[in-house]
Amino acid sequence: MSTIAGRPSTVTVGVDTHLDIHVAAVLDGIGRLLGSDGFATSPAGNAELIAWAEQHATIGQVGVDGTGA
Repeated sequence: MSTIAGRPSTVTVGVDTHLDIHVAAVLDGIGRLLGSDGFATSPAGNAELIAWAEQHATIGQVGVDGTGA
């Protein structure tokens, strides 16, 4: 009998920033990639990124690369 994993309750979002496009990836609680996509570096693109990530589950944490921090 096989088991299909249920929908995660929270996800981790990783964002790699670039000049024109931010690339985001969503991971479940054990690090499985649930999806990745690119979004414009604008307020509308940022809103699309968040809405896209929330389609997978509640966002638990976010890591952003390229911030200079």
